[in-house]
Amino acid sequence: KKMQNGLLFLRLWLQLVSLSALYQPTFLRFLSSVSVSNNKQMNQLRCNEKLTKMDDIPSWIDIDSLLKSQESTDERLEFDLQLNGRGGSNHRANIRLFDAPDNFEPEITFYRDSAAWCPYCEKVWLQLEEKRIPYRVEKVPLRCYGSKPAQFMRMNPSGGLPVAVIRGSTMSESNDIMMRIERDFPSYNPLLPPKGSKDFDRVAPLMKLERQAFSTWFQWMTSRSDQGRDMDAVLRLVDAALASSGGPYFLGPQLSLVDLLFTPFLERMAASLPYFKGFQARTPQYPNLLRWYEAMDGRPAYQGIKSDYYTHCQDLPPQIGPCPLLPAAAPFQARIDGADWAVSVSAGACFEPMLPLCEHTASRTAVRNLLLNHAAVAAFCTRAASLAAGRTGGTVSAPLADPNTPPEPSLVPVVDSALRWISLSLLQKPEEPLQIERSSAKQLAACLLYLRDRIGVPRDMTVHAARQLRAHINLFLDSHRLR
Repeated sequence: KKMQNGLLFLRLWLQLVSLSALYQPTFLRFLSSVSVSNNKQMNQLRCNEKLTKMDDIPSWIDIDSLLKSQESTDERLEFDLQLNGRGGSNHRANIRLFDAPDNFEPEITFYRDSAAWCPYCEKVWLQLEEKRIPYRVEKVPLRCYGSKPAQFMRMNPSGGLPVAVIRGSTMSESNDIMMRIERDFPSYNPLLPPKGSKDFDRVAPLMKLERQAFSTWFQWMTSRSDQGRDMDAVLRLVDAALASSGGPYFLGPQLSLVDLLFTPFLERMAASLPYFKGFQARTPQYPNLLRWYEAMDGRPAYQGIKSDYYTHCQDLPPQIGPCPLLPAAAPFQARIDGADWAVSVSAGACFEPMLPLCEHTASRTAVRNLLLNHAAVAAFCTRAASLAAGRTGGTVSAPLADPNTPPEPSLVPVVDSALRWISLSLLQKPEEPLQIERSSAKQLAACLLYLRDRIGVPRDMTVHAARQLRAHINLFLDSHRLR
């Protein structure tokens, strides 16, 4: 009997083993799903995750696929070329090869500021791009938002930017660098007219006029008095100089080094004078100057270098000191500070000229940049929580720069979900709003506002892409009633 019972037990045991082997994949899938579910729940608890529809949001891989289905072949090719040192001008490049072979070693190393705020760096950068001379890039922070590396300080004890190492020779004054580049690389799109020509004789007076315009602008920017008449007078001189050349550039129909010398501060005048003084430089009141602005906007080399009004108005005071506001500036300040960052506002209706006007291309550019670095962007956003808690790690003089503020890892998942929603809304009709617990809404809103207000142009993306991203961050905030 004991033997029969033992055999019966053995038979039952073998049947169970057989069944378990038969259904093992199902069990494993079930256990796996339970494990994943539990892990998600633990992560949600651990991270204070409050987005209950998180799993409904497509992944970054899905968003990338959607982007590729919408973009043109030329768009994708341009992006890939930029990642390899070719294509159009862009801030993230560490080497620019243009038409040189892949193994080419550039003869110029260009040191410029990490945030692309410095006007003196900008004109050298623009020259290199217009001439298409291969060069390497080293990025160094300005003092107002960081400390310069010891190696750079040994090379240039003054700490000033830009610096260029040209064929082994180190130079640190922007105009000297530009003249040296023209002299040493004459076969690369010469930007100075031949010596002894009529146009060459105009270069020195125009350079003097550029300094006069700069001085008038700088003095007014840092003054509490209304110096609009002085500014108007010097801009009329600039307009007359452009008229006498026949335009659209300072020496006529072709871009020259003179235009590159004028570009940084005429660009900053167009942004800062309305914002701080209620005075417009880019207006039909100066028709030839307006034509110059529009001609520059159309240049491919400039489109990846040009900043936007908002970035300039935030980065100027840390560099030049307080810029007192005049009452007439209030309506312009509101537009530049975000009134135009709405999906309901077309590019053509913005106060800041948005040329060219293809908003879909700009939206795809914004998504492409987010895809390239979405994990770092999500972590960057969460600095808002650390900042609110006083965990800054030391401040710098630029109010929108917090290089020492650590991220708050517990908020990364919820911010990442919001960024995916925003990316999708840039590519197609906005998704259904997420269900957000009120207890976490304030932190999420602070993180997204932190990002919106710190998108730097051209550091992070182009003028047009930045406006689209800021507008769609606002769309998220409004759709979820977070502001």
